[in-house]
Amino acid sequence: MLNLFGFGNKEDEKNKTDPKKKDKDFSSSSSSSDGGGGAQNSQSQSMGDTASTMENFKTQQVVGKRTSSLLEELSSTTITGIAPGGKVKVFVSGQQRPKGIEIDDSYLGVVTPEDLVADITAAMQDAHFKSTEHMNKKMQILYSELGLPATS
Repeated sequence: MLNLFGFGNKEDEKNKTDPKKKDKDFSSSSSSSDGGGGAQNSQSQSMGDTASTMENFKTQQVVGKRTSSLLEELSSTTITGIAPGGKVKVFVSGQQRPKGIEIDDSYLGVVTPEDLVADITAAMQDAHFKSTEHMNKKMQILYSELGLPATS
């Protein structure tokens, strides 16, 4: 059984009924090769671990807030992908969500269905590439500001 609070443990129940075992466990933890300061070192280590954990928690909160802010910024950013010739444009958010397509009216009258599909596909690929580049740049800036290692 996992005991998170340090009471109600079967070992504790055994120690209550056997005072020799309880005293033995206590005395062995306080005597060490450093002159009896084992419990004190353990307490100092525990306090250091707690401080480190709290610092990590604060850092994670900052990272979470900044990441959330960045995602909000990316979702409100519009990236435009343009097909060769410029007659077809595709719009996506900074998070690569499709937002729309724009096709030049004069182009619709002369283009074949196959060429239109090819241009839409090319514009989508351009928008995806630009959006990915934009997002990666923003993430690199965030990592740098937070002192985190950059990703490749």
